[in-house]
Amino acid sequence: MNAVFFYYFCLHAGRTITAQMDNWSWPFNLITKCGTTRAEEQLRKFQPRSDFLISKSNLPRLLVEVNSKPKSDRPEDLIRMLVTGAAIVRFANGFLDRFMEAKNFVLCAMYIWDNGKVTRYSLFQDPGNPEVRCNGTIHWLNDSVDRGDFVRQLYNLRHVLGNEETEDAKAKIQRLQNRIDQHNKEYPMKSFHTEDTPNSDVDDRGVGATDCAELGVHGYEVEPRVFVDDESGYVMESFSKRPSHILTVYEPSDPSRRFIAKKVRKQSNELEIFKLLNTFQPKSEHIISLHESFQTRSTSWAILPEMNSIADYVWFAPRQLDAKVTQVCWGLIKGVAYLHKFCIAHRDIKPENLVVDRDFCLKIIDFDVAMEVNDENEVVEGQCGTRGWMAPEIEEKSMYSPIKADRWSTGQVLLYLLNKFRKEDPVLRTTARKLTAHNPDQRSSMLQFVASLSDVANIVVEGKALRSPQDTMEVDGENAELPRVKRQKMSVPDM
Repeated sequence: MNAVFFYYFCLHAGRTITAQMDNWSWPFNLITKCGTTRAEEQLRKFQPRSDFLISKSNLPRLLVEVNSKPKSDRPEDLIRMLVTGAAIVRFANGFLDRFMEAKNFVLCAMYIWDNGKVTRYSLFQDPGNPEVRCNGTIHWLNDSVDRGDFVRQLYNLRHVLGNEETEDAKAKIQRLQNRIDQHNKEYPMKSFHTEDTPNSDVDDRGVGATDCAELGVHGYEVEPRVFVDDESGYVMESFSKRPSHILTVYEPSDPSRRFIAKKVRKQSNELEIFKLLNTFQPKSEHIISLHESFQTRSTSWAILPEMNSIADYVWFAPRQLDAKVTQVCWGLIKGVAYLHKFCIAHRDIKPENLVVDRDFCLKIIDFDVAMEVNDENEVVEGQCGTRGWMAPEIEEKSMYSPIKADRWSTGQVLLYLLNKFRKEDPVLRTTARKLTAHNPDQRSSMLQFVASLSDVANIVVEGKALRSPQDTMEVDGENAELPRVKRQKMSVPDM
């Protein structure tokens, strides 16, 4: 499709026109507002992507998406294309001199369906109206008349772009990008944390000036959540916004090394779980390491290495994760197996609670609701986890095994990643299906899957080193006896 219809378009459109395929980077990031009311409005920076993109002076003028979900009448990539297009229209009419006064920038966007239908959209703003509107026209490429009309539409677009005077779009885009980068590094923290102002949408772990001062006593400076553009006055946020109880901090002696400062809930056993994990040797590379923890006047803090979550990679940098999906999946299996070997249930396995380092070594984080149990058959009551990633029995039954519920959540994450990146790994898919069995008793032990790997040093070899000869573990298909390890028993909060 791209080659047949767009090759001559690009060939004759002039030197200022550039074409980019899906595996190329977009010319710039976008900043857009999110929220349905003025009180909820917040700015977000994101990296758009398109199956096919035509730009003039680094300003996108044609977006093209090919349907990736044939059976869906409202596929995600169509919605993403229109939302991205609306942000571009607002950017052009709000920042570029040529369009600012008349608000006359028009962006063309095309969605190609699997049945030969093409929906062509024109996105624009009416003067004095902040809303972005669109008109849609349908063409059928398997019809010779419609196909000819579609080509004429492309010709008209090429003619308009080819005769346009080269304007200052490229320079202004680069200027905005440089300003964002500069403020991310240099804007002073004191402008944002001057007083404790409670927010209605912040829970008991809301962070204010007192928290920043207390972290400062322990040698940590807080990185601001937002920066303000000097010229426009716009408040801009980081690429990925963290929850209110999470701060990015650094030590003044080494500002380049970032940490996460997490405000721990009073009812949470997270720090006790970290202390317990610290007693086990050797340690697993798939569990996040606690850098430091301390008690301040108002709360407890956990200081952890800063890493990007799997959820962030899926949404903002999928191409970087694509080649590492198999490695990440096995890292998750080994990490959860390590926890279960020592009878620790995480109880909130999901992409947001999985991070990777620069080598894409997966690490499990957030032990806020984790607990220690006697064995895999111990049951608890009360819902715990995140909808969509919780095992079905958590909602269906009053009592359930948190270890077996972890298995289901792990399998769900595996299937999500395999389907998202279209990986046909038979071993991982079989593993995921066994873990997501509806009957909890039919879910295989995580240790079984780890034992099938050639690299089992982190789990099996560790287990042998910790066990006495009379406490050996046998794996016989479906059952595995967990090693008996002396461990501190902790009280579990009601959920």
